[in-house]
Amino acid sequence: MDCAIHCSDEEADATLVSPQNIESWRTPLRAAEIRKHAPILNMAKDLPEGEIPPVQYHRKCRSIFTMKKLLDSIIAREDPRGETAKDTPRRSSREAPSTSRVYDEQSIFCEKASKYLRGQNTREPLTQCAELRADDRIRAAAVRKLDNRMLVVVSRDLVAAEGHYHKSCYLSYTKDHPTSGNIEGEEQGEDIQA
Repeated sequence: MDCAIHCSDEEADATLVSPQNIESWRTPLRAAEIRKHAPILNMAKDLPEGEIPPVQYHRKCRSIFTMKKLLDSIIAREDPRGETAKDTPRRSSREAPSTSRVYDEQSIFCEKASKYLRGQNTREPLTQCAELRADDRIRAAAVRKLDNRMLVVVSRDLVAAEGHYHKSCYLSYTKDHPTSGNIEGEEQGEDIQA
């Protein structure tokens, strides 16, 4: 018996395998439906429900045949509008104001749902504002900086509105930056040295 889904330069003497269970049969069957691969589709048409056919293939051929990236590109080529069933509807870049009582699950500072940590390949998790102390620090920093966008955000109780933030965004935003005209700090420094 030959490889039913031959699509690689696998050696002729490579061992052929067959599906071990119904799920391992459904995967190449779904790929065959997308690719419109007649030999597999004809075999499945004559097969009773829940039965595994006597089909054989090389492991490498199955891997290439069922590769998700290739199947997605086939679906995209066949759909003239370029939309798949999984695509979400496009949104305007200028969205209408939210009427929700809670903020979206994205950082109130950088307005991103996910963010990579600097110098690392891991995403920084969002932290939900759960303490009034954090709410007060964010509000004080927004007032100190006269940040209009953040003043709008902190006009609501961040704990009640379920505001989220990345820890690095929070630390960066609420960090006290000394002003250049800080005479008191300079005088205190001189007192310490004297």
